[in-house]
Amino acid sequence: MPEGDKLGYQKRSLFSHQREYRVKIDTNRPEPSPYILEVGDLSDIAVITTPKEFNAQLELKLPDGSHA
Repeated sequence: MPEGDKLGYQKRSLFSHQREYRVKIDTNRPEPSPYILEVGDLSDIAVITTPKEFNAQLELKLPDGSHA
């Protein structure tokens, strides 16, 4: 794979344990511009919230069982 083809797919080994899908789209546009990717209804895996609500519910539990 030529080096330019890897752009957008490489990630640091520090994050190698994370699982994800990455999509690279060539829009053939001469100038960079926003692209909207329609993915459909995500309500079964996502919720809309505010930063204040998110922070109020955020709880971090460390491997030793203590909380941060």
